Amino acid sequence: MRDVLAELGRAALSFPSYRSQRNYPGWYWSATMGGRIGFVSWVERDHLVALI
Repeated sequence: MRDVLAELGRAALSFPSYRSQRNYPGWYWSATMGGRIGFVSWVERDHLVALI
């Protein structure tokens, strides 16, 4: 999985945040990957954590 994620490079979109937002975007620090991985929602973050 590390090889697949390394090929993705930088994020293609930004992670805006604003008041009364329905999702919670952010960055997840992965010691396995040695860097941050962006996510748009907590559901997406949970899938990233399960994959890594």
